[in-house]
Amino acid sequence: MAKKATPKKAAPKKSSRRKAQPKHKFIKVRKNKGICEIQFNRPDVLNALNIEMAQEICDVLVEVEMDRKIIAVILYGNERAFCAGADLGRMGSDPADRYDIYRARFNQPRTGRSTASSASTPSP
Repeated sequence: MAKKATPKKAAPKKSSRRKAQPKHKFIKVRKNKGICEIQFNRPDVLNALNIEMAQEICDVLVEVEMDRKIIAVILYGNERAFCAGADLGRMGSDPADRYDIYRARFNQPRTGRSTASSASTPSP
């Protein structure tokens, strides 16, 4: 007597999902229960601000400004420091060059984007 062939069970599918890449390189952002936490993440230079990090912070603040669920923003450092200030190591060695770079950056015309100033942030 011949045995009936039983259908083989399909092998479990491998997940094609890859780990999500972090959206930001120099900060970590967590939003939970109406609070947005922005953690500076450059411990090797005591969280010194460079232009890219400042732009990431501004981008998050623009998102938060449009999110009516967020009622507070908390900025904090990691490991040993909150923020050492501007990352002067990324600029030219001449002090006049450093000043001109930052002066040019902050004298750019406003584009309607949020700035890091709390004075322009509306209260809930």
